[in-house]
Amino acid sequence: MDAWLVLAVSGLYIATLFAVAWLGERRGGRPAGPFAYALTLAVYNTVWSFYGSVGRAAASGWDFLPIYLGPTLLLLLAMPVAQRVVRVAKAANSTSIADFLAARYGRSQALAALVTVAALVSVLPYIALQLKGISASFDTLTAAAPPGARGGQTDTALAVTALMAAFAVLFGVRHVHASEHHRGLMRAIAFESLVKLAVFILVGLYVVYGLNDGFLGIYARAAADPALSPLLVPDLTAPTWLTNTLISVFAFLCLPQLFHVAVVENEDPSHLRKAAWLYPGYLAVLSLFMLPVALTGLATFGRGGVDPDGYVVSLPLHAGDGWMALLAFIGGFSAGTGMVIMAAVSLSTMLCNDVVLPALIRAGALDPAGDRTRALLAIRRAAVALILGLAYGTYRLLGDGHALTTIGLMSFVAVAQFGPPFLAGLYWRRAGRSGALAGLVAGLLLWAYCLALPAVSPGAAWVGAGPLGMGWLRPQALFGLEGLDPISHAVLWSLLANGACLLAFSRLARQPVAERERVAAFIEARPGAAGPPGAWRGLTRVAELRA
Repeated sequence: MDAWLVLAVSGLYIATLFAVAWLGERRGGRPAGPFAYALTLAVYNTVWSFYGSVGRAAASGWDFLPIYLGPTLLLLLAMPVAQRVVRVAKAANSTSIADFLAARYGRSQALAALVTVAALVSVLPYIALQLKGISASFDTLTAAAPPGARGGQTDTALAVTALMAAFAVLFGVRHVHASEHHRGLMRAIAFESLVKLAVFILVGLYVVYGLNDGFLGIYARAAADPALSPLLVPDLTAPTWLTNTLISVFAFLCLPQLFHVAVVENEDPSHLRKAAWLYPGYLAVLSLFMLPVALTGLATFGRGGVDPDGYVVSLPLHAGDGWMALLAFIGGFSAGTGMVIMAAVSLSTMLCNDVVLPALIRAGALDPAGDRTRALLAIRRAAVALILGLAYGTYRLLGDGHALTTIGLMSFVAVAQFGPPFLAGLYWRRAGRSGALAGLVAGLLLWAYCLALPAVSPGAAWVGAGPLGMGWLRPQALFGLEGLDPISHAVLWSLLANGACLLAFSRLARQPVAERERVAAFIEARPGAAGPPGAWRGLTRVAELRA
């Protein structure tokens, strides 16, 4: 297909997105309803879901499912946890996951800064995943076009990065107060979620009933093929089912963009209860077509012929239906842009509030009592550009050697490090700032050693033989533990170190009064309660009271 046509349709879609956001801002007096709120939660479903899960299903069958089981189990079985998070965050006026954790642990600026930097490092590969998926699908769609129609070498990822930066600045960084609701942006995200779901259903129906004779026919032929039949039987004993479900629960709670849409932008607590069945239904519909599309791709192209991450676009192209392939591209484009925009908005708020602004005030470069409106907006807009520029650099650094799901899971393991201090802060009174800091540092260091660095330099000698030839320190077989896949291995060691340090340092260190006075609001919060609990009772030293 001609590149100019793909670009024109993409531009029309972006213009529609701008129009939806603009109308939402202009008519923003009325809050969105529960259906729109549930759709904004689908910012969780990115290029990874649209393209990568099909690739995962082609490689290992039902192994794509745990990433959707985590949020489903959380919403259906642990709704009080989500309700408590929303209520406490609103009471503390938290504008980000960094604010939320800092508020629980004595309003610790050091913890807020650490969470912000860790979130940035964690989410950069996830944004890079979106750029990789969109760029690869564009290249697949235009590969058969004549050289003149392709318009030369187009850096699709760079163009998408620039467009998303403009959108995030226009509709996500318009207000000084980060706690203000971005109703136009939320309507645009809900619209994108509806588009990607509708497109995936259409492409799925096209593959199942247009290229095959239905679900039963696909599964029957796969069962009769020795190369495909193992994909039909889920291996529930594989460690990935447990570890991927666990990190997806933490990711759904702690990803900066998910925290923003689910908590900061929540305008009615009752919407969360309705989303508890609406959003799992959304995930179930998406999951319905993953394996049939993967099996059809394998039967059509075989293994090693076409990248399985591109089956959603490649199958219609192979069948000669360019318009369906173009529609599939727009669906993946929609899935990626929503995540990129929300990640840029949420991370820019965190960088501004928890890193840049405190540093400027301490350096005397900004008057803490003066009007900071222009400075705040300038910092946030510059942060958006910085974040997306770094994401583009990460996309170039990772290259084409990793599947979309591998990059996504790598980000999820890093974000999962927020999980232990997050849950401990809600349910364990003795959880302290020292423990949270120590646990985060330990977990992130092990994530970098066991997963991130080997992904960047897989052929390095220290990766295969261990540092200085010490085999027991091999990053993917640490302390002699072998047999686990790299993701499960990194999850085990990083979360074990995180939890152990959180427990040990919280027990050893004495909680300052600034921490203890915040504990009750988090530990004793009850969904639907009128406000925070009454007087806090405990021992306080005179010096602490004076301070």
